Parts: sequence; structure tokens; C-alpha cells
Amino acid sequence: MTGGAGYIGAHLVAALTRDGGRVVVLDDLSTGDAARVDGIAPLVRGSVHDIDLLVRTLRAHQVTAVIHTAARKDVPASLADPAGFYRTNVGGLQALLTAMSGGSGVAPAVLLLSRRLRRRNRPPTSRGRAADTGQPLWLEQTAR
Repeated sequence: MTGGAGYIGAHLVAALTRDGGRVVVLDDLSTGDAARVDGIAPLVRGSVHDIDLLVRTLRAHQVTAVIHTAARKDVPASLADPAGFYRTNVGGLQALLTAMSGGSGVAPAVLLLSRRLRRRNRPPTSRGRAADTGQPLWLEQTAR
């Protein structure tokens, strides 16, 4: 999982490992915290832009699927530095997909957009307006 030491990523790592999944985290710790995954999953410290590191990590840990949460998400900062956010978010995803398709043996990918993590405006109320469940989307899906 890229960005797995971030707030959202660490919760996903915890849920996946609790359900018996084997997870390896790749994070540059620019906004993440190693303590969030300490004792839960191996942490590879590095950049999602480093294709060689990505390929080595995918192979060494025999990764079969990737959840990508390494991205910058601060809207005001993105307005101040749109090119930097583009390089980080689009370039990072491009590097990851390149590593995955470069003989690492990984095909499936999940692109996780944090804005979509909370299911808002569901289910509809009797007045036709939607209610906010406030429940994280992955919890709603898991709870069913």
C-alpha cells in the first residue's frame, strides 16, 4: 500500500491485516507516521516516484495487488502550487503503474480518492433529501 503510514492508509492497513491480509507499506513519511504501522506491516521508506524501488518492493514482498493512497490532498495548497500537486499525484500514479506493468507480476490496482471515502447523502430520507451516514465507505461496504 502506497501512503500506508498516512491517516487513511494506516486505517486501511489495520483493517486489511485484521482480516488476515498480508500488507507492505511504501511511504516517504512526508505526511505519514511510521508509528501508525509499526508492528502491523513492514514499512519501506521511499518515494512512489522511485520506479526501481517500487519494482524491488513489489517483487521482494510478492505483491499481488496495490492500493494507492500516496497523494497530496490539501486544496488551498494545491491552488498555490498546482504543478507540484500534479507532479506528486499524477506523476506518482504514473510511476506506480509503470512499476506494476514492468514485470513485477502485479496487475490489479485500486485508486483510492479520499474525498470518496465518506459516503455522503445516503440513504434518502422520507422528504427525498439524503442523509449523511458519516460512516467511512469501506466500513459501510465491510459491514454489509
